[in-house]
Amino acid sequence: MIQFLYSLLAFLATVSLLIAFHEYGHFLVARWNGVHVLRFSIGIGPAVWKRRDAEGTEWVVAALPLGGYVRMLDEREGAVPEQELDRAFNRKSLGQRCAIVLAGPLFNLLAAVLAFTLVYMIGVTGLRPVVEDILPDSPAARAGLAPGQEIFAVAGRPASSWRAVNEALLRSLIAGAPVAELSVAAVAEERYLVAVSLDGVSLDTLSQETPLELLGVQPRLPAPKAVFDTVEPGSPADRAGLLPGDRVVAAAGRPLLYWQDFSRAVREHPAGTPLSLEVMRQGRRLSVELLPARTEEGRGRIGVGLRADAAQLAELRRELERVESYSLFPALGQALRRTWDISVLTLRVLGQIVVGRVSADNLSGPVGIAYFAGVSALQGLSSFCTFLAVVSIGLGIFNLLPIPILDGGHLLYYLIEYLKGSPLSDFQQAAGQRLGLFLLLGLFLLVCYNDFLRLA
Repeated sequence: MIQFLYSLLAFLATVSLLIAFHEYGHFLVARWNGVHVLRFSIGIGPAVWKRRDAEGTEWVVAALPLGGYVRMLDEREGAVPEQELDRAFNRKSLGQRCAIVLAGPLFNLLAAVLAFTLVYMIGVTGLRPVVEDILPDSPAARAGLAPGQEIFAVAGRPASSWRAVNEALLRSLIAGAPVAELSVAAVAEERYLVAVSLDGVSLDTLSQETPLELLGVQPRLPAPKAVFDTVEPGSPADRAGLLPGDRVVAAAGRPLLYWQDFSRAVREHPAGTPLSLEVMRQGRRLSVELLPARTEEGRGRIGVGLRADAAQLAELRRELERVESYSLFPALGQALRRTWDISVLTLRVLGQIVVGRVSADNLSGPVGIAYFAGVSALQGLSSFCTFLAVVSIGLGIFNLLPIPILDGGHLLYYLIEYLKGSPLSDFQQAAGQRLGLFLLLGLFLLVCYNDFLRLA
């Protein structure tokens, strides 16, 4: 319950902040172009606070922080006094109206740049991309990638962390590249290129698997391996013949290396169904099947203890972790590049979903955003700012889609107006708005379904 409330508060903070920034973009450019802004509202529903400034704009904080809007003087929404006609939105030139509409999404991208700048000034902690293991008969195994090697570049682009490697591989997969060229080297050896074939790699499970997992690469992490230190007498593990020293390499058919992944697989395994494990024992791979017991909270339990050397893990963490930290202007440069990369990648993913190369199951909505808002907030300011930036980019790009109701839909209307020399009729615009509302409702139901299915 506490986790739910924390996620809810983080979600509301994220939504309120990003919508406020988006609407402030509309407001500011409208003011610059001489439009009278009647109301600037953060949230919807009854007002809990409001005041009016010297320009006659009413500033409102509403009861439900799930949206917001800027209301401008417009003859299409009511009578406008003659002396105010030059301040009406609909009386402005086509270029001015486009600038006002475009300002909201652009301010979302600006918010992402500011958030990423703060992240790079605080310091970005990453893990050196050192390979721990390669799954048998995977694309990485067939290419000759080996445990112990470090990845230095993907497709000619430097990659100093696993995050950078994953993003670069995702770009190659989305672009439909036949191979991904990795610059790799073992310790004290020269770097060389490994060409990993991407043919036949499905993108349908991107929401559940990283590009590294799709290629069969298991990263080296500063975390304990799934090795048993103790096995409780009479426990499900004991009855199945498991022994201290056994190392789990797969659970329920899913390869794994680390204790937290194994522990999660056991805890969340469906009640009443056998759990299949594959373990390494003295160089031999064994298959074991057991039925987990259930705790009072309903979680699975098999009765094994962890083998972990704290000093060794601390040394591994020092060896693998690296922190990127910059002063203001270098951080701003990094933020601009990161914002550009994620924006392009997001557009490419959306394009591949439209043409059917990537499943729409990968889309996420408000439930997923709320969950990750809570998780990122718990991990600290840097993690939450990164999450904020990514969501802000998504919000900005989403609003630019040519769907009536969205900013992109208004820009589509203006493009038609420019081409035909006159605006669409009120009837045509209203019909487009109804179609846009129908499309958004369908998309909302789809992403909520995906979120609940993924979390379940």
